[in-house]
Amino acid sequence: MTTYIEMFNVDNYDTWDKAENHGAIYTMTIHSVDEPRHGAGKFIMNDIIAAINETAIMLVGKPNIKTRYWSE
Repeated sequence: MTTYIEMFNVDNYDTWDKAENHGAIYTMTIHSVDEPRHGAGKFIMNDIIAAINETAIMLVGKPNIKTRYWSE
């Protein structure tokens, strides 16, 4: 299974549509055998999202990243 985490900086854009229109959505790919919305996969995704937010705090002092994810 492939899961995609998409993110953008809310200091620059206030909606997904605006960020997408300006090419400002960043995507990372995660390869997993787990379904990301249930069981162990959900815990893994929560940890990854938390790491993204902590990185934003470390870099700019606040969690200014909006995230979403989907799988195929």
